[in-house]
Amino acid sequence: MSRIFTLADARDEKRNAELPALARADAKRADAARIAAILAANPQIGILQNEKGQRFYVNFPIYAEARDPASLVQL
Repeated sequence: MSRIFTLADARDEKRNAELPALARADAKRADAARIAAILAANPQIGILQNEKGQRFYVNFPIYAEARDPASLVQL
């Protein structure tokens, strides 16, 4: 006897296939919110972006570069 494949089964398979992408999107959104909060609380930190789209965060008046603005907060 074969199992009947229902619309609910198809929906569940699609949702399970999309879960990793949704988790990555949530993590990216949370990281962007964390960076925005750091930048709002520390106006001495600025953003530089190169031609490849990579972002670097810089601290003023003591010039220091970092890939993550959290490392510039204690300077």
